[in-house]
Amino acid sequence: MGKLVLNKSKKQLSSIQRKTVFILFFLLLVSLIYKSIEISGGIALGGCLSIINLKVLGRIIEGVFYQENPSKALIVWQYVIKLILLFGIIYLIVTFHLVNIIAFIVGFSAFIFALLLEGIFPSRDPTEQRE
Repeated sequence: MGKLVLNKSKKQLSSIQRKTVFILFFLLLVSLIYKSIEISGGIALGGCLSIINLKVLGRIIEGVFYQENPSKALIVWQYVIKLILLFGIIYLIVTFHLVNIIAFIVGFSAFIFALLLEGIFPSRDPTEQRE
């Protein structure tokens, strides 16, 4: 049962990641209107960080399902380290004004739009029968 749930969750996460990449591509095309490397770079950097965050979170959760008796302390430490690294990178980006902050937030939030799209237009499993 756990493996079935994990496979379905992996497919949904994969679908969300594909939609995130599509949204980022669209946002990058729109950002070209401004002809600013700071804006395009902000969207790209925020989006890449968002996708990496989703991948790492997926691996942490996958570890929970694959282990028979997962160590709660290990899972918590992995999550805490992920958050510290994520916040550290965001802190550096904001502190040193490496890119446009608004564009970075828009790029980082692309996965939220992907979640919304996944909710409205869920990905279909070809092996699943329609009712």
